[in-house]
Amino acid sequence: MYNIEISETYTVYYKIEGDDTHEDSAVSSFDVTIEGLTVTANVNGTEVTVNAESTLERPADPTREGYDFGGWYADEACTTAYNFNAPVGTSGATLYPQWIPIEYTLTEGGEVSWTRGGSEGLVFRAVRTNNGEATFDHFTGVKVDNNTLGDNNYDAVSGSVIVTLTPAYLATLAYGQHTLEIMFDDGSSVTTTFTIAAQVVETTETTVATTETTAAATGVASTGENQVSSTAPIGIAVLLIAGDATMIFVVRKNEENS
Repeated sequence: MYNIEISETYTVYYKIEGDDTHEDSAVSSFDVTIEGLTVTANVNGTEVTVNAESTLERPADPTREGYDFGGWYADEACTTAYNFNAPVGTSGATLYPQWIPIEYTLTEGGEVSWTRGGSEGLVFRAVRTNNGEATFDHFTGVKVDNNTLGDNNYDAVSGSVIVTLTPAYLATLAYGQHTLEIMFDDGSSVTTTFTIAAQVVETTETTVATTETTAAATGVASTGENQVSSTAPIGIAVLLIAGDATMIFVVRKNEENS
């Protein structure tokens, strides 16, 4: 497809002018073919011969494992895109393919924690560093602790790729740190960690005042039964408090001593 030769054939007309003794000759002609200048074009390491005045047809995009093709360039550093609309020129041409490494990065959910009993799952998002809209097309699955998960253990949706580990699955994991791997068919996996934490249960302690402690606070002795002093004046009220209940005892003088 590159060996396009441009050549032109021209017809040259001429006559010989006469002089005083000779008439002009009849018009005659001859054809002249001018061939185009051929030069060499190097396309990704393959040399072809082309006409200097012709343009190169854009080659099919090549492929390379682990890389995206970024276009054809006129220099090895891939700073100047090759112009397929311009003639090759007398110096020929060399086309260099640009290769962009395929990489994936984690943009959400790194080193997070999930508490046992939680109702929400853990969310992780990964994206291609180049051609990000193709991320979900290359997603192949999820591993936790090097074990491939079934589809029922996580949800995966596009938007880069968003992976949510379900609460039901997280509840089956042991306490502590675990590894997560989001896998793709054209590049390295994205790896991070997450932690399963124990649920914290808060308790409230209730202090109940006993008869003994209440009696001690009021100066009244207690032996487990209510005791009154034989010398206590009539009508003296002793106030005992136990918890939230208030008990009022009226101490009366022992009638034997009246």
